[in-house]
Formats: sequence, C-alpha cells, structure tokens
Amino acid sequence: MNHLSTFSLVDMTVNSQVNPRLINEQEKIYFSWKMQSDHVGIKQASYQIELYKKTENGITAVWNSNLAYTNNSINILYEGEPLECEQKYYWKTTVRDQNDNPCISEEQFFITGCDWSDAFWITTREKMSLPVFTSNIKTDTAKELENVILYASSLGVYDIQINGTPIAEQATGQWEVLSPGWSDYHQLIHYQAYDITSLAASGELLVESYLGNGWFLGQISKNSFYENIFSDQQKKHCFIGKIVFLYKDGTKEEHCTSKETWKYFNDDTVIENDFYNGEVVDFTKQNRPGEYFDAEYPLFSEDQAAMKKRLQPSNRALVLLEAEKTIQPQSGYVYFAEEVTTHKNADLGAVAITKVDMTEPVRLIKDQILVIDFGQNCSAVFTAYMSTESGKTTTVQFHTGEMINDGKRNKESENGGSDGPRYTVYRENLSTPMGGECLSRDIVVFNDTSEIMYRPKYTYHGFRYLEIKADATLIINRIVMNPMSSITRRLGYIKTSNEHVNQLFQNTLWSQKSNYFSIPTDCPQRSERVGWLGDAQIFLPTALYNYDSFSFIQHYIDVMNNSSTDKIYSSIIPQAFVPRFSNLYASGWTDAGITIPWNLYKFTGNPYDLEKYYHRMHSYMEDIGDLDTVETNYDENIFGDWLSFQGTSTIFMNLMYRAYCADIMREISRRLGKAENERRYLQLFEKVKAHVLSEYVRDEDGKFTLLTASRDKMTKSYHDYPIVDNAQTGLTWFLKLKLYKNEAQRIKALNLLQHNIENINQSYRPGYPEKSLAVGFLGVDVLLPVLTEHGGSETAYDLLLSEEMPSWLYSVKHGATTIWERWNSYSTENSFFNARMNSFNHYSYGSVIEWMYKYMAGIRINAANEDSRFIELRPMIDRGCQYNTQSRIKEVDSSYDSIYGPIISNWRSDGQKLTHYFASIPANAEAVLYLDMGAIPHNSCQSCYGADFAGVELKDNIYYAKYILKSGSYEFLMQDHSIAVSSPR
Repeated sequence: MNHLSTFSLVDMTVNSQVNPRLINEQEKIYFSWKMQSDHVGIKQASYQIELYKKTENGITAVWNSNLAYTNNSINILYEGEPLECEQKYYWKTTVRDQNDNPCISEEQFFITGCDWSDAFWITTREKMSLPVFTSNIKTDTAKELENVILYASSLGVYDIQINGTPIAEQATGQWEVLSPGWSDYHQLIHYQAYDITSLAASGELLVESYLGNGWFLGQISKNSFYENIFSDQQKKHCFIGKIVFLYKDGTKEEHCTSKETWKYFNDDTVIENDFYNGEVVDFTKQNRPGEYFDAEYPLFSEDQAAMKKRLQPSNRALVLLEAEKTIQPQSGYVYFAEEVTTHKNADLGAVAITKVDMTEPVRLIKDQILVIDFGQNCSAVFTAYMSTESGKTTTVQFHTGEMINDGKRNKESENGGSDGPRYTVYRENLSTPMGGECLSRDIVVFNDTSEIMYRPKYTYHGFRYLEIKADATLIINRIVMNPMSSITRRLGYIKTSNEHVNQLFQNTLWSQKSNYFSIPTDCPQRSERVGWLGDAQIFLPTALYNYDSFSFIQHYIDVMNNSSTDKIYSSIIPQAFVPRFSNLYASGWTDAGITIPWNLYKFTGNPYDLEKYYHRMHSYMEDIGDLDTVETNYDENIFGDWLSFQGTSTIFMNLMYRAYCADIMREISRRLGKAENERRYLQLFEKVKAHVLSEYVRDEDGKFTLLTASRDKMTKSYHDYPIVDNAQTGLTWFLKLKLYKNEAQRIKALNLLQHNIENINQSYRPGYPEKSLAVGFLGVDVLLPVLTEHGGSETAYDLLLSEEMPSWLYSVKHGATTIWERWNSYSTENSFFNARMNSFNHYSYGSVIEWMYKYMAGIRINAANEDSRFIELRPMIDRGCQYNTQSRIKEVDSSYDSIYGPIISNWRSDGQKLTHYFASIPANAEAVLYLDMGAIPHNSCQSCYGADFAGVELKDNIYYAKYILKSGSYEFLMQDHSIAVSSPR
C-alpha cells in the first residue's frame, strides 16, 4: 500500500485478465481494478487511466481517460483511437478516495493481435505421427530490441521451442500445453501470443513447432467433419506463425511462415499420440533425421485468405499443466494377473497384492503389475523417473483408471459390475459404444540404465489410479501426478463443521478443474470429453463462485456463437461425439446460449457479451418457436431431466425452459433498450404460464396435481426411469418460475413437493429412502434454492446432509474425490452401474455448491443489479434435527473474491439460532445484510460506525434485522435480547 494512501490497487485487469498477452484490439477493451484497504468505508471518488507505449525516447501517450469523478472501478471502456495490432501497450490508473487520498497503480500491460496477411498456413507432404516445423531466423542486432512477440496457431496442438527452450515453460510452475485449444475449426481457430524477448537476445532463433493430433486429428474429432476443411478430404497437421521484432526506434521486423522459409521433419520417437488412446514413445529411435523437407501449403477447401479469417486471438482458455504443484502417490501395491484367489465378497475373485513403499524406488519385475493410488481423481498426466536394470530394451505400459474393482457383478445392469478381480483397476467405463475405443494408456520404449524422465506431452487422462507393467525388470525411482486445467485461481472458499460436506465442496472444485479444459467438458476420462451445454449451463453459477472463470467463459461464449451446425445453438459445441445428439435443439442444453451470458453478466456486471450476441440469442428464441405461441421446436424425447430417478415429461421441461429463457430475454431486452422485444418476451412468458395452468394443473376439491407425466402421455425416460405426475423437478420449476395462480396454489405445490421429498413409508417413490431427492440434471441446481426461497430451508439442509442413495453425500461416503455422473455410478450393493455411460468425474451434480454459497453462507452476488449495492448477505442457518450419521451444520466459514474484492461471511449457531456472525466487505463496495433475528425483539438491534441498522424485514417467513454495511469488517453477537455489532478494525 502506498504510504501516502489509505488504500492500494490490486487485480488490475483488461477484459477480465491480468496483464493479458493477447487482446483483440478490434473489439471493445475495458479496464477494471480493486481497491484494498484496512479502513472502514473507503470508496473511490475518481480515477484517471493512462495508456502508453514505450520507445527509446521514453513513453508515448496513446490515451488518457481524463479525470472521471465516479466510484465505478469495473468495466471501464477504452474510448481512444483504434489501437495498432502487434504492439505491447502499458497502462496505469490513478485513483483518489473520498478524502482525496491518491494511489497510483503499478504498471500493467497487454499485447494486441496479429496481422496475418503475410503469413501462410503450412503443412507436410504426407501424414506424419509428429511433424516438426522449423525455421532459422536471424535479426538485426545493431538495433536495440524493445519486445519480441511470437504469434502461433495450428490444426492439431503445438509445442514450440526456441533455441531448445519450450516457450510454454516460461511461466513459473504452470506450463501451457495443448494450444491453441478447441473451437469449431470450420468457423473459428484461436491463436496465441508469447513475449519471447528474453529468448531472442542473441539475434539468432531456431524455431521448432512440434504438432500433435489434439482435438483436430485425434479420435475425439471423428464426428466433427474437419476433413471437409480440405479439398481432398484428408486431414493434416497445419501450422501458422509469425514473429514480430519491435525495436526501440519504433521500427518493426516480421518473420512469417511460408513454404520458402520453413521446413519440417518427423519426430520419430513419438509413434502415436491421441487424447483417447494416449502416447506411444520410443526413446531408442532418433528424433532428428538427416533429411528435412520443404513445407507445403495445405489443400484447403477455401483459399488461404479465407482460412486466415477464421483466426481469432484468445489466451483466455489455455490448458495449464501444474508442473510444480504435483500430487504424490498415496499408496501402491503389486500383483501378478494370473494369481487370482477366491474372495467371499467378490464374484470375480481377488488378486494377491503386496503393498510397496512409494516414497522409495520400486523394482518391478517382468509382468508384475504396480497399482498406484494418487488419492485424487483429476485431469492430469504423470511424470515418471525410471531406468532399466540391465540396459535391455524395455517396453513399459501405463494404464489409467478412476476406480478399483471390487470384484462384484451388478445383478441389475447387464453392462455393469466390475471388469476384473478385486484390487485391479476398473477401466470398462473408458470405452463406449457411442464414443468408440479409449485405451487411455501410454507406452514407453527405452534402454537406459541411467534415469530417464517421461511425461506425456500430446495427451491427457482423467484418473486417480495408475497401473504400470513392463516386459523386463524396471526401476521406478519416482513418479508424480501433474494436474491440468484451464483455471487455477480460486475465488471462493467454504468450510463447515461437517467434514462430509467439506469433502463434497472439494470434490466439486476438482471436477470443475478437470472439466474446465479449453472448453467446459462433461468428463475427462472416457471416449467423450465434449462440450455438453446442459452440463455447462447448470453448473455455471457454481463455477463462477469457485474459480476465476470469467475470461474462460467469455472465450466459450465466442465458441458457442461461432459454431457451424445448422442450429443457432446445438447441444454439443464444438460439434463432436454423436451427430444426432450434437445437432438438435434440447431444452436446458441449447438454451445455454441464453443462460450462460446472462449468468456471467450477473457476476461481472459487463453487458458486452449480451450486446455482442443479442441478435443470435433473439434469433435462437425465434427459431425455437413463434414468440406468439407456446409451440416449440425442442426435441421432445431426449435429455430433459437427465438421469433423474423420478422423471418429468420432456415436453413439460421444454415449456419450463421456454418460459425461463423468455423471462431472461425480457430483462436483457429491457436493459439494452429493445422495448418491443421486451413486450413480446413478457407476453410469451404469460402465454406459457396460462398454458401450464390450463393443461398441466388440476386443482379441484382441494387436491392439487401437476401433470408432469399423464398430460403428455410419457411413462419412461431415455434411461428407462419412470416419468410420473407431481415429479420433484416439475414441481420445483413450477415454483421457481412462479407459475401458480395464487398464494393458495403456491402452498399446495410446495406441500406436495415437501411430501414427495419426505416419501413417508415410500408412498411417493417406492424403493427409495424417506427424505430424499429425486431430480436429475435439470432439477439439481434448482431444488434447494426453491425450497429455501419458499420457507423450506430445513428440508434443503436435510437433503444436503443425506447420505443414502440418491444424495450428494452418498458418493462422499464411498470415498469419492470428484463428482459422479450418476447418483448410483457405484454402490456397495450393485458395484458399478452401466459402463456405457458412467463417469466418476462429472461436475453437473456439483451445482449444489451454488446453494451453499448463496443460501447457506449467504453470499448473494448480482453485479447486474442497477442498485449500487450488488452484494447481499443473508446466511441461512441449519435448524434441522439429527436423522442419520451426519452431524448438523453449526459453523460455516466462507469467502468470495468478487469483482470489487473479497467478501467474507462466517457464522456460528447453537442449532436453533444464530449466535455469532462475521462479515467483511471490500473497499469501494457496500452490502445489505439480513440477519435472522430468531426471538430477539425488533427494537434491540445496535449499530456501529459503518454498520447501520435499517429496520426489520420479513422474508420467506423469517424476520431479519437489516443492516447497511460500508466496506470494512464487522462482528455481530446475538445475545439473549439484542444484536451487538462492532468493527474489529
């Protein structure tokens, strides 16, 4: 903090990124920062932004915002002249608080995009396993360099080295891998920028770009039709690059890819590489042949100019490998496959295992199998340090898996149960009929008696367990797991007095990290790993609370809106996996084109994506159906409340999402000043409501029924679960959208939902426990919020704490470290469920964490709120009674680093009333706090400096003491007859 100021400036961002290496200068550019202070009530009074370039004469001013008298510190638009491409710009801001104390930020920077007009896509003459494009570049060393910027993209994934140094390893501890990432290459190809000034000091650069198959040429793309990009329908590795030398005298020198200046060879050591099947690497082969070949130009279906138009800058969703934050083995054991014994609890027997100490080198003899438990399921690769015992050529096989076989068969599922004896690694769920084969293995051939290091470079796996075997004696000196993700910076933290709930929270974090992988995917382990929009949209609020995902999601919004299918939005983007599923309209899935930008806006307050893609969002709504009718073009048979044990008619869910999206579009239209569309969307919502009340509601003789099955004559879901009237998901959405006719009908619907959940004597759901949920993908993020907002917070807590199947804690109870795809992905009674669709790292059901932040912890964020107080704190305590082995929640510590800074909300209770509450509000922000008063008299609430008591309000049948909090920290003690408040700082 500046010693002259009462505050400092932190988290300076441009387009939601700190010092971004790549900004599209042709689009809107906006600046944000946070104020940090130990003083109560500090608020920004003015700011002034300076943007400049550096030259040999010092700095050259580019833009000055001039002095702006406002407390706004987010999403401040650049309003200067168009910026140059291929430049490094610097900026800083001067902020004054309400007492006229100044603070000048540290210098920040960003790099603008590339002019590709003089560069060419290059390729090989014939297909190769791992082509390496290379060029020798010499520069003018007489001039003094300011910056050197490398721009690169590829069809395939690239790994660039300059003078033998990988450029991806410049960032300490996090290496960029598998760039340029995944997009719909028919429409959009991303490129990246790298500041390589430190590598170019000698003036001579040997540039080598190794190209793996990645998303473009691997098995994952088999239904993406990327072959249509080429006139001969033959996919090939392609590369494009440009190095820009910026000199201090203001001149520029460029070196671009072309067939005249670039050559290629094949890295013979890498025989195979694929996301599904892994790598095959032979270190006994020479990776640099004597012969180099001249690069060629690809036979594109369109010309080079058209292909270069697809290039768009984005460093926002890079895949990062945590090279230093490694995960050590938790345990390990060895066995021989043929040594299987009978076991009383295993139909398939058990292998005889011998535990090994993984902190010491492990000697593995021929055909012996080592199983390593890293203790955490995640997207990752491994780093193995190993040697041969005799120098004999040795083939080592690494196989990955998420679970260990229990040796049981599943008597209820033909394709379920273990795929081998007890203690072996379960791998049956990796290959699927729809996705094809997934070997998920890496093979290494070598003959070194000295130690070698192997880490897969052109693949990734989703695993917890690693199985290793070799055809000769092998010494494994050390092995670690390297997690991989496109997100790394935590924003949200929750810790409760219940350890199983804490583990559920951790499991959700790991599933998000595993699946925020270039795009939001559904799973990282099997032959799928694609951008299912249903999963992405229901999980988004949880994702935005957990991690700094803003720029990642903005990147994906661009991908969604640059898709080449015949639908405006499809169910899987980019198109992949099964064309039938990918290219259809499905409620809750394709609606992500509406719901994802809207929910992002509520966290960032930035309307840019709404403005940019409003025309597509509106066109989508019209494509789904005429805005004057309730008829829709959604598919009526597939998805819906996916994997729900108690199904809701898909046709009914189509109506729910039609109304939901109409309500969102009404509000977006209002904010963007589109009054006619606002009127039409309001009218559409009311039409859906009237239709539901007329066709789906029976409210006669005091009996309320929601016809979530019989009206549409649907009895079975896609997965053969029963579809019934009064289904939990149907009732939940009916209440969420307030489709009831009056208060009496609301109460009837709520009571019906409560009775369904209670399931006394299994009267509603035979075969399922009392007090249990029965929702799938489209109900899981709605159930607890709806219960809480309608006065059922105790029931919400009961469901959270349930440990019987189906429940969130059932998987935790059985050792899960990530979120399962199904409620019954595994059970002790039936072993593994159907392997054809069964992931143990699938974030959808983790969307319950939004409820934990928003209702349990009480941190409610709405940066789109037109009131300046975008923070509402309203913690909901657990007053439930003990009904299983899980302790009730009496302590919660939570925080969320919002766009204005960290918010803290911690509470303690005695099980019936709130006893202690601590809140902290970031500088330049205010909050509204609602504290549950319990039996405290309405006239006994104190105030203190910064925390003003503002009366009592009744919300959801609870009386709250309302406080207006300025920035600062506050401690509230709920005594027998009063609320005492103090500010510790």
